[in-house]
Amino acid sequence: MFIYDYCLTLYSVFRFQIVGIIVEELHVFVEKQKIRYFFNGVTSGIPIILLHGARFNADTWIETNTLEILTREGYSVYAVDLPGFGKSNKIPGTNSAADYSEFLFALLSILKLRKVVLLGPSLSGVISLIFTTKYPDQVSGLILVGSAGPEVEELKPKIRLFDLPTLIVWGEKDIVAPIHVAKDIHNSIKGSELLVIEGGNHPCYLDDPQFFNRKLIEFLHTNLKT
Repeated sequence: MFIYDYCLTLYSVFRFQIVGIIVEELHVFVEKQKIRYFFNGVTSGIPIILLHGARFNADTWIETNTLEILTREGYSVYAVDLPGFGKSNKIPGTNSAADYSEFLFALLSILKLRKVVLLGPSLSGVISLIFTTKYPDQVSGLILVGSAGPEVEELKPKIRLFDLPTLIVWGEKDIVAPIHVAKDIHNSIKGSELLVIEGGNHPCYLDDPQFFNRKLIEFLHTNLKT
């Protein structure tokens, strides 16, 4: 069970502008460890939680303009550094995807967020799947990008029960998570959409961020109301 302190106001590091949009870099404490995240200041609409892969951090979503575009479309956006990544401290004992799913539950409790949309590339996609099996009432939608691992196969009986908008995004040339995994997840989640990015690699959202962002917005507009 995670112990967390609410330190949002005290640990606002700075605000900066992205093409006229104000973004705050903030910290909270989970298990007495400092966790960094970006927040776009939008308090209405569906909260979008942007997670990251094992080689990245929350800065990715600024660099790809994803945070900016979601903000302009009216979504409340939180881009999070997982424990041990970016500027977040490591939480002792948090090692597996299941551990990180419990961290995510603690973080959302701190921020008083419910019915969120989880965007999870790679490792974070597995975290998002585990989280949704444990806390289905907390999730409004899923965007999974190159999400593969032994846990996915183990979760298959549970994810067959999912009944929520799900977009599965995969790189055509992903050698970390082969395309057959994407098709398997797609076939397991009723009503899910599969988007294969032509020529895309494992972090396929980096191959063509503009295309990825456009498809992301289309999915949200079609399936989830702000």
